[in-house]
Parts: sequence; structure tokens; C-alpha cells
Amino acid sequence: ASYTWDTVLGEQGDDADRIEGALDWVRERFELDPERVVIGGFSDGASCALGLGLARAQLFTRIVALSPG
Repeated sequence: ASYTWDTVLGEQGDDADRIEGALDWVRERFELDPERVVIGGFSDGASCALGLGLARAQLFTRIVALSPG
């Protein structure tokens, strides 16, 4: 366990995989409009959203980053 998202620490690890897995879980159960899937966060979460949103741009149409850490 860490004090922040792994992407903030310069890694692309378990956090990104878990977020993508959660999105897959939702897609399996609900009909999503792929044009309306957004990632966002605040502080360190905003930094994570920026990194993950850009690295996996095929998953997200927008990034909302409030006060990146």
C-alpha cells in the first residue's frame, strides 16, 4: 500500500490496471456510450487522471483534472 496513486510516483502499475478492470466490469453490466466516458480526479487523483487519461486515451473521451498535485 502506498500513500498516493502509483502514476504520481512515476509508475504505471496496479492502480491503472484496477481502474481499467473496474471500467470493464461496468461495461459488462451496463450499456455505456463510449463518447461519454470521462476520467477525473482532484489533487493526486487529478495527476493520476491526467497520466492515465493520456496513456489510455482509447478509453476516455475527456479528462477532468482539478488541482493536480
